[in-house]
Amino acid sequence: ICCSYMSEPLNNYWIKTSHDTFLQRTNAPADKKRVEWTDLQSYTLALYRGARALELDVYDGSDGPVVRPGKSPFSGASLVFADVILTVKYFLQSEPNSLPIILLIENHCSLLQQEKMASVIENVLGTSNLLYRPQPADDSSLPSPAELVGKVIIKSKRL
Repeated sequence: ICCSYMSEPLNNYWIKTSHDTFLQRTNAPADKKRVEWTDLQSYTLALYRGARALELDVYDGSDGPVVRPGKSPFSGASLVFADVILTVKYFLQSEPNSLPIILLIENHCSLLQQEKMASVIENVLGTSNLLYRPQPADDSSLPSPAELVGKVIIKSKRL
């Protein structure tokens, strides 16, 4: 996609989103489909297949925040939050002209773990100049995809 055609505010576009990225569906017939836990590669594949919004369900882990499905048979399996963020960084380093990536963080973490999440995001994306930082503006419109090329937008709340 040529970014020269992406000059309208971001909210004027449909954005391909990956829901439950951490799960992999088999190619079995519809009545016998199985869902299996997968690894970080599922995030890389989603990005290379064009997804530009990734859902991350983040919970407290014993050594820091983890990404895992909520209440499901796979609730025990998890990915380290920092590893998922690094995966996004590596993708953008290999595809620097990528349209912006939106991380939709469903935050189930304690305040301490939220601080760790913020630190990971800042240390991995912020120091690499990959993190979109909104600037106070006179109008309330969002930037265009062309203005956000190669950036990560974080959508999250909770404290």
